[in-house]
Amino acid sequence: MNTSSLIDRILTSPEVAARPPVLVDVGASGGIHAPWRPIARHSICIGFDPDDRDFSTAAGNRGFRECHVVRAIVADRDAPEHPVFLTKSPYCSSTLRPKADVLAHYAHAGLFEVVGTATVPCTRLGTVLTRHGLDRIDWLKTDSQGLDRRVFESLEPEQRRRTLLVELEPGIMNGYEGEDKLEDVLVAFATADFWCASLVAKGAVRGSAEVLAKYLGAGVLPSLPVTEKTGAGWAEIEYMNTFAAPGLHTVRDLLLGWVFATLRGHHAFALELADSGSRLSPGDPRFSRLACHSAQGILARHRTGLIGRGLRKVRRMVFGVPKP
Repeated sequence: MNTSSLIDRILTSPEVAARPPVLVDVGASGGIHAPWRPIARHSICIGFDPDDRDFSTAAGNRGFRECHVVRAIVADRDAPEHPVFLTKSPYCSSTLRPKADVLAHYAHAGLFEVVGTATVPCTRLGTVLTRHGLDRIDWLKTDSQGLDRRVFESLEPEQRRRTLLVELEPGIMNGYEGEDKLEDVLVAFATADFWCASLVAKGAVRGSAEVLAKYLGAGVLPSLPVTEKTGAGWAEIEYMNTFAAPGLHTVRDLLLGWVFATLRGHHAFALELADSGSRLSPGDPRFSRLACHSAQGILARHRTGLIGRGLRKVRRMVFGVPKP
């Protein structure tokens, strides 16, 4: 059975169907998170964004079992009004004011130009979950333009411990006043409940936007990251639950953990979760099936990788092809 069919079978199993995956997207401008597409029709999605200029999730369920769109700021309190700085790019709008003096040294500074303000409600994640009869978040993706740590910490401690996967995009370059930085996120997740599954630095071209426009023309600035080396401006960081907490030792959570780990390419961890499920429920053939699927995939990729490495070595020996 291929991976897609196996995932569908897991998501329609009684344990998961009764408590479907809850996916929360904080900063949902531009559409709901692409990695969720394989599981969307089995999942409940909640999308937040205070700037609705490119809020393309607003119409219909967008392929999800349920999809709820919330035009609000996620915060540690509930309030009817909170100011938002609307920037030239809707993806850069934030409740925090962009730091024009810092951003002026980067080619993409124009995206952060404040073009107006708006007043929208702010809400705790827990408030919205309760409103929809939910008690959990299984996969949280937050790109809140400076508030990622605070978004996660707005959850109750037990809800944080039970979140299976968290994606964040904290800053490195100090682009917003009072923003949560990468170091703040690293400290917040330095617990036994999570392990860092991915950390990728992203960025923009360091160079005065004004000077670059003077010599190159303003039309060149948006495409400079394609041709020029970028600095580290922010990070895409992902944490997966370690499943160390006893409360996550359930058939439902281990099945869903296997799905998430497999979707994110962490097949060795998926194998570990399948083995945990086999020990939790020895008579359940699903976990042994998942373990075999993960193990076979790991071995197949391992053999392919070794063969590829061997062929490259032969090419260097025979043809003198330089080592990459």
